[in-house]
Amino acid sequence: MMSSLNPAIYVQIKNLIQGLVNKKSMRNNKNELLSVLYLNFPFLFSFKLVEIAGPDAAKYLFICLFESIDFKDPKIQNGSKDSAKTQFLIQHLTSSSSESSFLDYFAQVLFIHSFPVKSAKVIEKTCPKPSCLEYIYDINRCLKLALSIQIIIATSLYLSPNKQISKDGIALQ
Repeated sequence: MMSSLNPAIYVQIKNLIQGLVNKKSMRNNKNELLSVLYLNFPFLFSFKLVEIAGPDAAKYLFICLFESIDFKDPKIQNGSKDSAKTQFLIQHLTSSSSESSFLDYFAQVLFIHSFPVKSAKVIEKTCPKPSCLEYIYDINRCLKLALSIQIIIATSLYLSPNKQISKDGIALQ
C-alpha cells in the first residue's frame, strides 16, 4: 500500500471495487469511487474534477482492479464474467491515460501486480529480468483497448526506471 493515504480510503476503494458485480451496482460504486478520488468544485469555470487523493489513490485503484480480475480466465476474455469490473477498468484507463501523472505511476502498478514482492531489492535478486509483456497481452486481449491507450501504456513502461520493464515498453511499441 502507498503510505500517503488515509487507511480508510484504501479500505473504501477495495470494498467499492469488490462491489462492482453487475451493471446496476456499477453506477453507484463508480460514482462513489470517483467521489473518493476527486472533488468537484462547481465554482470553477471549467467544472473540472480536482484530485484530492492524488496519484497514490489512483495507483491503488488500478492495483485493486487488476487484483480482482483474472485476465487469463476464458470467461473474462469472452466478456461473460466480471463485465462490470472490466467495463469500469476500461473507462478508468481511458480517462486516466489523459492525465500527465498516469505515465509516472502506471508502470509501477503493472510491476506491483505482476511481481507482488514486498521489496524491490528482493525482486532484483530473485527475478533479475522481470517481464510484464505476457500480462499486458492478456489485458489487451480481454479489454480490447484502443491503440492510443496501448501506446500510452507502452510509453509508461518505457519510462520505468527498471531496465527490463523499459525494454518491455519498447517491445510493445
